[in-house]
Amino acid sequence: MGTSAALRLSVPEPIIPERPGTWCYLSPASWMSGAAVNGACNCIDWLKPILFPTQSYAEVESTVIDYQNMPYFLPFLFGERCPGWNDGKKGGFYGMRSYHTSYDMYFSALEGILFNLYQCYEILCKTAREPKQIKLSGGILNSSSWKQMCADIFNHEMSCEEIPNASLIGGVVLALEYTGHLDNIKNYRVKAGETVRPSEKGAALFAARYQNYLSYYRA
Repeated sequence: MGTSAALRLSVPEPIIPERPGTWCYLSPASWMSGAAVNGACNCIDWLKPILFPTQSYAEVESTVIDYQNMPYFLPFLFGERCPGWNDGKKGGFYGMRSYHTSYDMYFSALEGILFNLYQCYEILCKTAREPKQIKLSGGILNSSSWKQMCADIFNHEMSCEEIPNASLIGGVVLALEYTGHLDNIKNYRVKAGETVRPSEKGAALFAARYQNYLSYYRA
């Protein structure tokens, strides 16, 4: 999860869902089934200066939030890629009430980005399989609350990459193999970083909110 976000799942053969929502390609090591979304950290980069121009991310995220009563956010400020492939789709906040604060809006945006990714994840699991392990990388690693929210929404352990720019390192590894400095890309190993585990309470809360998010998404 960086400016945008993507899911990639290693599969033994090409897999495409009956209804287009994900993609598949041949990588140097195996077939990859996956999905990509337009809205991730770019949504936060848009929202944070508007709501909190003088506060740091750490100050904003130190606030205690009642996740149960947040509004809902559709992260389609830049259109929709997966799963709907609707470039004209618009985003925004839904279910807003007078008691909602700027902090509610901020954490709602974090949640909505993850819900969009989880939509894609559900399709991947149905068309391919559930992953044995999920590795998390990108800008999300800078936020402990966002990492925990991610683990709760996916209800799965998240292995956080120790290297911040893991996708960039992947390009370097490909170059190493191509130039003969690495005999086989499958032999490259990355040192495991922090593991974030879902909480039972958080998983149940976000599972219920996800159904409400889908209602706004379909509408």
